Amino acid sequence: MPWLRAFLEDSRIVNISRIASQEVEKGNEHPKLQILIKRVSESFALGSRRVMVFTNYRATAARLVEELSKEPGVSAVRLVGQQTKSADKGLSQKQQTMLLEDFKSGQYNVLVATQIGEEGLDIVECDEVIFYDTVPSAIRYIQRRGRTGRKGPGRATVLMATGTRDEAYYYISRRRERMMAVALKQVASQATEAELDQPNLEEFLKEEEVREMSQKPTIIVDARELGSPTTRELSKYDILITQETLSIGDFVVSDRTAIERKTVEDFVASIIDGRLFEQISNLKSVYEMPILLIEGESFQTSRNIAPEAVMGAVASIIVDFGVPVVWTRSPSETALLLLSIARREQSKGERRPRIRMERKPDSLAREQEFVVAGLPLVDTVIARRLLKAFGTVERVFLASDKELQNVEGIGKKISERIRKLVTAPYREDDMTSHD
Repeated sequence: MPWLRAFLEDSRIVNISRIASQEVEKGNEHPKLQILIKRVSESFALGSRRVMVFTNYRATAARLVEELSKEPGVSAVRLVGQQTKSADKGLSQKQQTMLLEDFKSGQYNVLVATQIGEEGLDIVECDEVIFYDTVPSAIRYIQRRGRTGRKGPGRATVLMATGTRDEAYYYISRRRERMMAVALKQVASQATEAELDQPNLEEFLKEEEVREMSQKPTIIVDARELGSPTTRELSKYDILITQETLSIGDFVVSDRTAIERKTVEDFVASIIDGRLFEQISNLKSVYEMPILLIEGESFQTSRNIAPEAVMGAVASIIVDFGVPVVWTRSPSETALLLLSIARREQSKGERRPRIRMERKPDSLAREQEFVVAGLPLVDTVIARRLLKAFGTVERVFLASDKELQNVEGIGKKISERIRKLVTAPYREDDMTSHD
């Protein structure tokens, strides 16, 4: 798989792997582990009877149980789901039920759980819930927190490593939780005016999300950028941050503009390993207005590369590829520039961010997805849903408002925009924005 090879050969991944291996050899642990152990001990000292710890990974859960069980007065156990394709088979439903009974009876006083502990299981109320890993989902955040404080006082503790995706996930989930609270209040206020065709709560929340997106700038952020200082700075502004795994670019701010962000160190490394021009070529082939953003004070790095080579690469990007290059001095400047571009592009509500596929779809299905993803406010995921629902590109374009709204992710506003685009007469001299 070319993408996997490219990922593993990425200088950032190679560097992270090297640093991680060195830390393992030194016997160093993540600082959150000791903070967790201290927090659990303090919780029991304050009178807690049961503590629940949430983590995102099964292996991490096993490690936490191992370390917590070494502490006096702590009896920890792991709660994970069952798997068939892994060496770690997990727990069957019967084993899960027995374990939860032991937790309820007091045989265990710390339950370390993955996502399976969030819902669907009868878990006794805990005195404290600790988030060892954060999640970007408001619903999962609420579900985890809901394991404490049902009948009496409870405590929720979130462990975050500064400057990592922990912070980004936390602020994203809290922002989405506030959006959900506003939507629920509106549902309650409108309950007395219900009509026969009133949408259910799920449909209403989707429409609220579309309305929220139309009012605030939205930036699609590559999942690998979530832990970066730039994303942390972005999360301080009143914008919507959407996480996606991007094959091209790091930030998408409109249907025509994507930004490839590189620190000075990474920019120089990408010249040396040959990634740079392929990335710029892909960016240019997919987005109408691509931008290369270089972050840092100067081109002085630990790499042994001549300044002429660096400036030659910059010149080639500007002249040969026609891609503008922008310098920023810090993550805060980068975040402010991204926000400014997003606001300018999305000011009239027409140019919402949308992920575009690679230049050369490798099959007819990918080509069809590419065509449908060109519709207003439609990304590749929604394009696939439309094609599955209607069967052909032609039927998608001929679908009525009501038929379009039957597809998950398509609300009234999006369906109206699609119908307007495919039915409006073409006028070459009409370049105005139509909301």
